[in-house]
Amino acid sequence: MTTRAIALAGGIALALAGGGTARGQRKVARQSVVPAPALQVRAPARKAPPARARLPRPIRVLSTKQAVRFMDEVARRESRFHEPGVGYDRETGLTHDGHNIDFETGELAGGPRNWSAASKESLHVTLLVKALESDRTAQLVVSPDDPARAGEVALAILTRKIASFEKFNKRYPGYGGFLPWFKVEDRQMKPMPGWENRVPGLDNGQLAWSLYVAADALQKLGHADVARRVQGHLDLMKKNVVPIFYDPEKQQLRAEAELVEGSGVAPEKNRYLNHVAGYFLDDAYEGLLINHFADLFGSWDKHPDGKEALWAAPRRRPSTYTTESGKKITVVQGHWFSSHEEWGFLVLPFRDHVPAKILYQNAQRVRTTHAAELRIPGLYASTHQPVTTTSAPAYVSDLGIAAIARLPVTPAAILTPYAAFPLALADRRVFATWLKTMLAAPRMWGPRGMGESFSAGGDRMAPVLTWDGKMLPLIAWMGGSEADVRRLLQRDGLYERFLGRVKADYREFEGKVIEGADLPLLAPTATVPRVLGGFRRSESP
Repeated sequence: MTTRAIALAGGIALALAGGGTARGQRKVARQSVVPAPALQVRAPARKAPPARARLPRPIRVLSTKQAVRFMDEVARRESRFHEPGVGYDRETGLTHDGHNIDFETGELAGGPRNWSAASKESLHVTLLVKALESDRTAQLVVSPDDPARAGEVALAILTRKIASFEKFNKRYPGYGGFLPWFKVEDRQMKPMPGWENRVPGLDNGQLAWSLYVAADALQKLGHADVARRVQGHLDLMKKNVVPIFYDPEKQQLRAEAELVEGSGVAPEKNRYLNHVAGYFLDDAYEGLLINHFADLFGSWDKHPDGKEALWAAPRRRPSTYTTESGKKITVVQGHWFSSHEEWGFLVLPFRDHVPAKILYQNAQRVRTTHAAELRIPGLYASTHQPVTTTSAPAYVSDLGIAAIARLPVTPAAILTPYAAFPLALADRRVFATWLKTMLAAPRMWGPRGMGESFSAGGDRMAPVLTWDGKMLPLIAWMGGSEADVRRLLQRDGLYERFLGRVKADYREFEGKVIEGADLPLLAPTATVPRVLGGFRRSESP
């Protein structure tokens, strides 16, 4: 194998040769790069793989024009999920988890799934802010019949949503501005059973950053009153993130905090403990969002060593994937290597650190190569179990790629369209191609838009619609929030500190060879058998 060493130091950005159709791959601006030690990127040898490893003929990658047209149609169809009584509650502006659908027709079955969490709220807030800012995709979701009115519609929903947050904070001050899993009842937000005195950290990290962007966007667009109220809620989260989630003994953030004195007692007079012993957000995935939020905005006066303690051990650890033809690709080890673990890249500008950008691209090389070489007609992410009848399917978290996962992975052939979302930040054409291929699976493209999950054999599907399954691909297609967060961190004088944390978190890769960076992103090589057939009166994408 030949080696081409590329020095990444002194703020020099790297333009990778690989990435499939990544001719338009954005270079990192000089001022956005943390100086790094020399890093080696190993290019694979230019020789044909053994005959047994030759790939089947891939599906043709969509052109830019085709990808845009396809995603416009996806957005229009998703507007039927973003409706009152389906994806959110009209009076409160709060999200529902989603809605069950009929297995045969794809139409709504029963009432909405009346529970939700801060993570779903974060997706909704991001979508509404994009609509306010006249993003075409968001406009088609929020107001498909009159996209010019999308900003007006979005502002009205945001206004009701922040009013619901304020009402909840007043009634349940013990949560300190953070949200438990909740339901909408009596025209207000109430904790779900079992969550009356506990609150999750991971989901609220996602919400906090969405509000950070929302407050600024509302202010810039002249909606000063709503901006002030959103900022007020964000300030409450900043004030309370350390008292509620920081464990001074273990020097980590709690995954779930228990409200010892109950939800009716404000943080100043309350006490907080770990709801589950030993359960902390010390991961390299979605949990990073609240860690960075606490680090940058939390009040550490009572724990002066706490900020540094959060980052004492690196979270990003090297792992190597070997392709069927024997080529190696270096990645950050996954929890299960589920696409869901990449959520944070939609939010924070991790990729401004050059090794992080390369390793992110490599993760997408692994996803697409694994599926293409093994003729798997889709990608993996935590999702609902495909079934054969109209029912409420179970959730399966441990789906991913076992060879580069930290924990055991369920070997089930369960695939989900939303698992394509990380590809949108790497190559929009390849992303749209994988998404379209998966939506061509039986009953994945219905009257309410994208489906949740399907079996690789084409004989099962999950008859449910969820925020994660629908909005993650769309928000990724819109570019996520990383550019906005970068700008705001620079405005607030926090950008260099953030980037320094990111650099330190990748320190186990310093001075090491990152392999596989010139390999392309691969297109699908297989489609799903149409065992089930389509929905009655459904259409193909």
